[in-house]
Amino acid sequence: MHSRSGAVKALLGLVFAAAWLSAAHAQDKPKEVWIHAPIEIAADGTAQIGELKGVSGALSGMAKQVLVKSRFLPARRNGAAVASSTHVTAILVLTPVGTDDYSISLKDINLAPTGITVAPPRYPVDMVRGNRSGDVELRLRIGIDGKPLYLRTVSSSDQAFEKAAIASMKRWKFEPQQIAGQPVEVEVSQPVRFFPGGHPPAARSFECAWDEARPRWEKQTGCLNAVEVFFFY
Repeated sequence: MHSRSGAVKALLGLVFAAAWLSAAHAQDKPKEVWIHAPIEIAADGTAQIGELKGVSGALSGMAKQVLVKSRFLPARRNGAAVASSTHVTAILVLTPVGTDDYSISLKDINLAPTGITVAPPRYPVDMVRGNRSGDVELRLRIGIDGKPLYLRTVSSSDQAFEKAAIASMKRWKFEPQQIAGQPVEVEVSQPVRFFPGGHPPAARSFECAWDEARPRWEKQTGCLNAVEVFFFY
């Protein structure tokens, strides 16, 4: 932003940041905000962050500083590290320290192709009637056009849930990951959890196989964030 209106927005961002910090101290408990941005990971693992969304002003700059200091593992092609670009999401945690200070940290950092069309599956009617819960893990290969080339079931608790997940994901579309400025095919593992009520059951383990063509945060698993499908009764 290089216009006068951009300067006003920056000022408003600083005001928002100050108000947010004051609110966090007033409540004396951490505040969490979901953030996301384009990201480039060099072959040596260093990161460059694009425009950050979710916070603005001073908080945006602070979040970027924490992100670039995180340890990332680069994408690999034929076993060799290569530069790549994708998308990063994370949760920004602001924790009051003392009376007038605070600490900023990030958790659940996740590098993955950006979802453009990712409508959740429908809850199977028979499973609703039976008050049934379950989960599915699918393996998707995303083409250079961002559409799934194929889907493979890794695990499924029930065929009805599996069919619902597959029917939905066939229509998904992503912004492709890039290597050396060119879109590439990558594979992702997508868990889907179906459950009645607003509170999911205890988390279970998924396979979460990793595709070396994708860069990642050092503590990241191969799975995308789980899609949760639920109904109230």
